[in-house]
Amino acid sequence: MINKALNECPVCGSKLYIERLVCDNCNTTIEGRFENNSFYKLSSEQIDFIKTFLLKRGNIKEIERALGISYPTVIKKLDQINEIISDQKSSTSEKEILELLNSGTITSSEAEKMLLELKEG
Repeated sequence: MINKALNECPVCGSKLYIERLVCDNCNTTIEGRFENNSFYKLSSEQIDFIKTFLLKRGNIKEIERALGISYPTVIKKLDQINEIISDQKSSTSEKEILELLNSGTITSSEAEKMLLELKEG
């Protein structure tokens, strides 16, 4: 059975590294200190979201329907994933929310919810 690689030590919370890679076919073993890529930091739920995002080709309306979530929730999930894989804080700004509202991309209730979430940070 193959387990998902861990990012953090379950005892102290420090960063973990991969030290051994093995080929299933020819049994070649490579040893060293290998860092996980950014996607290892994502939860199973976040990976499922990315799969849906890719399958729906980034069409937010289709993602909303497939997952049964609102536009603000889709944006929030994207922001969270972007933060994790880029190691930077990012969120939709108040100006961007108002532009989405003005263009008709989101409803006033969706804009209100996004602005409240932005303030709660």
